[in-house]
Amino acid sequence: MTTDHTEPTPDPHDPPEAITRQIIPTIERIGQLRLRFIEGPHLGQELVFQSDTVRGGRSPSPINELVLADEHVSGVHFDLTIDSAGGVLLRDLGSRNGVHLGAARIKEAWLEPGACFRVGASVIELVGADPVTVQLSARARFGGLYGESPVMRELFAKCERYARMSLSALIHGETGTGKELLARALHDHSTRAAGPYVTLNCAAIPPHLAEAQLFGHIRGAFTDAKESAPGYFVSADHGTLFLDEIGELPLGLQAKLLRVLQEGEVQPVGTTKTRRVDVRVIAATHRDLRDMIADRAFREDLYFRLAGIGVTIPPLRSRPSDILPLAAHLLARHAEERHTARKRLSDEAENHLLRHRWPGNVRELWTVLTRAAEFVEGPTIDAHDLDLDPWRAAAPPPPPPPSPESNDSIQALLARPMLEAVQDFERLYLRHLRARGGGWRDWTQHADLTEQGLRNKFYKLLPDEYGPKDRKKP
Repeated sequence: MTTDHTEPTPDPHDPPEAITRQIIPTIERIGQLRLRFIEGPHLGQELVFQSDTVRGGRSPSPINELVLADEHVSGVHFDLTIDSAGGVLLRDLGSRNGVHLGAARIKEAWLEPGACFRVGASVIELVGADPVTVQLSARARFGGLYGESPVMRELFAKCERYARMSLSALIHGETGTGKELLARALHDHSTRAAGPYVTLNCAAIPPHLAEAQLFGHIRGAFTDAKESAPGYFVSADHGTLFLDEIGELPLGLQAKLLRVLQEGEVQPVGTTKTRRVDVRVIAATHRDLRDMIADRAFREDLYFRLAGIGVTIPPLRSRPSDILPLAAHLLARHAEERHTARKRLSDEAENHLLRHRWPGNVRELWTVLTRAAEFVEGPTIDAHDLDLDPWRAAAPPPPPPPSPESNDSIQALLARPMLEAVQDFERLYLRHLRARGGGWRDWTQHADLTEQGLRNKFYKLLPDEYGPKDRKKP
């Protein structure tokens, strides 16, 4: 359900005629989980989480939102994720004792309210998945980021507010999602926009020079220090410093970075003197820093200092409704930059784009479209012009949560003896794999089985459809 409210905050970068009374759209979506412990050390407790993902385990916050005092639970055991379609997905995160639904140990499963699962000695009930009302941006872009889907417009609405804050920010997202574009947009929409914007890729810093590059050095501080240098923090004074791939920063340097963030002053290498700086730090990573904290590879106190504001950019595959509008936007941008006529996509080309996995996200989409637009001489880009990697094509979206219409089939399975029901389900699953298209590599990855193990399943359960004569075929 989408509703509208008035009184938006105008974008300071809109032209004056655009800064008028606008409409603030909102949308109602599942965004709150209610959990109850019905067995185990936390018996009787009921908790509410207003988060799209809840991670549970024995390790303390911030590694887990749900911390269990249960010796049979792994440090990081499971998570519950609210899908964009409104379902709740339960996943085992490689725990030692597993996650169980009834007598079955599962890797992942969709849950409905009332479902109970066991981790260690604890049995947890999903009491409910409740709706929340969230604000959407009136615009389909924020800086260099573009997206018309509700999940992106919700992100843009948050970032429009975050930009005006002085807190440090931590951006998480897969490679190619646009973390640097978002960092730049946060700076450009902030009160620091007139100040410097400085970027540093932490993965590219030579370890022996890292401290000097960040905090500066004086002449003679080390062998190659022929001249004094201010360092990135001083260069970004009264502006923004973007630290890309913050997860690659060495542990020793993390402690010194934390001191700068706490004290607001830097000490150049080679001197005991300090200098005050006024810098907003925006950090980004494709890694899960909470896992790194659990492995003692990232400082917990630095995580809290950086994550004053936390932003996650969703991968392109999780917002398929954005693919074609984004493709049209990128082709228009390409035409404008090259001063050429804009290319259009054929229906078949659009279908190929929708079926692709996009492991490289928007960066990969831009590369594919730019290459095609450069090489195609006519006005239309066809499917073969896209030159997509066949191993990454034809991948369907994640399975949807079970619908009410599926209850009859589930009840029919439950009415049968367990071994027969399990085999019937496995046959259904194998036929589903074949219907996906692709081959063994894709099937084994999806099923999380070895190729030989999956082949044996086919031979045993579908001998008439997939017998010995087919053993060498994908």
